[in-house]
Amino acid sequence: MLEEKNKPKDSMGLKSRTEESVIDETANIPQSIAERYSPFEDRRRVIRDVIEEQWDPQTEVDERPETILYERGKTGVFDLQELVDLLEEERAYDICVIKIPKQYEYADYMTIVSVRSSKHMFALATFVRKRFKSKKLKDTDILPRIEGNKDSKDWIAIDLGNIILHIFNPDFREAVDLETLWTVGPQYDDLCNRKDSDIVELLNMFQ
Repeated sequence: MLEEKNKPKDSMGLKSRTEESVIDETANIPQSIAERYSPFEDRRRVIRDVIEEQWDPQTEVDERPETILYERGKTGVFDLQELVDLLEEERAYDICVIKIPKQYEYADYMTIVSVRSSKHMFALATFVRKRFKSKKLKDTDILPRIEGNKDSKDWIAIDLGNIILHIFNPDFREAVDLETLWTVGPQYDDLCNRKDSDIVELLNMFQ
């Protein structure tokens, strides 16, 4: 039985999908990150809780292109609920959605998630970008770039147009605390008020 997934920390009233399913290895289902990684030997059909499940180091990467065209969202290439569902399916956790005030003229929402490893981080970012490219895009849609130091194991971000996606190592996410910065403002954020120039410079990148 599949245990309940971590629900997004979300004040927007978004639903969190919980599915109970049995994996059918012969079924024709859409490709996902999980499907592109297959264990060499251990093929036991066990589904574990998303927090307990560890990223299997014995994996091989399948770079087959995703050829299916997906419908574009109504509010952007991704609608917010669609992106949240996709992140849950690809094992991101502690999903937080923040509505960005219109006066910032930045994006409609910021979505912040945690991952279990740097490998998971880059796989998730690559998959989201690939799904973006496989949609029926408008001429005005700009392909997203994966921002951040490519050698970083702590954080990367993707500008999806209407949504900014931040993917964090859990410890670094706690240290930066974007949730506080964007919900209570920099004047109440302890990190913003520190004298440490490295912290201030880092936080300026997120604003």
